[in-house]
Amino acid sequence: MTSPAERAVPVLHWRPGCPFCLALKLRLRIAGLPYRAVNIWQDQRAADLVRQHNRGDEILPVEALVMSSELTRVDALLDDPVFFAPFAAFFDPRQGRPSIPMETYLRLMFLKFRYRLGYETLCR
Repeated sequence: MTSPAERAVPVLHWRPGCPFCLALKLRLRIAGLPYRAVNIWQDQRAADLVRQHNRGDEILPVEALVMSSELTRVDALLDDPVFFAPFAAFFDPRQGRPSIPMETYLRLMFLKFRYRLGYETLCR
């Protein structure tokens, strides 16, 4: 049985050799955030939980599928068609960079601004 303090620490479901799991573990360590790692290849219940949330797959950590409340609110705003209505006349799918939908671009720019991401912070 786990204590209340142990339940307050997030659980990271991982598997050996998973680059996504390794990256998430590294970011948590760098940030100094506590977590409890559960190897899904050694814990069948944990493996079933991960597969349930990932359409039967083990590739992406379940924790990566959950957004913070702040990002959930921003995502809901960006999903609203009314938000894009004033800009629709300026975007033509036949011109520019059709490989990046405007909705995706705006989400990336929000993350870049919110978390101060850029070449200097990520690559140096």
